Amino acid sequence: MNPELVRALNRLHQKGHSVSLATLKAQLTTPLPMPQLIAAIKAYKADPEAVLNQASTAAPTPEKPSESALEQRVAELEQQLKQLMSRVAQLEQR
Repeated sequence: MNPELVRALNRLHQKGHSVSLATLKAQLTTPLPMPQLIAAIKAYKADPEAVLNQASTAAPTPEKPSESALEQRVAELEQQLKQLMSRVAQLEQR
């Protein structure tokens, strides 16, 4: 099942809202085909726990980069910016 559908169903379940086509579509950030939405609703109504348990395996949350990795990336980007600014200055002098 689509990870976004699983997350949307999980949010509705946690809020205590009923799961319908309208409430499910309202939770989605991207449009999905109607048959996929209907299949997800049927699966949820048949066995909510099985669908909700997919939430933990469907889309693991990405790890946050460490502070040192971020600092290194910023330094690389600053170096690239200096190079680009130098190149622009050279091109403007022509």
